[in-house]
Amino acid sequence: PRSALPPLDEGEYYHADLIGLSVETPDGVAVGRVVLIDNFGAGDVLEIEKLDGKRFMVPMRADAVPEWSAARLVLAAEFLDS
Repeated sequence: PRSALPPLDEGEYYHADLIGLSVETPDGVAVGRVVLIDNFGAGDVLEIEKLDGKRFMVPMRADAVPEWSAARLVLAAEFLDS
């Protein structure tokens, strides 16, 4: 159960908390949702499924994801897949 997990420090997260989150631009425009998290050795990489079903990946870094909460994840405009 979640209660058995250690508490998180500021800026930390569990992968399970991010998967399924809605993804928005800083202006609140819907982009899609987080569907997968990979880590190839240099940090977490989010796979985001856009509203049209296409997917793209972004690093889970402050310049790409300036904020997230239990309700949504904000993606910086320069990391949007065109």
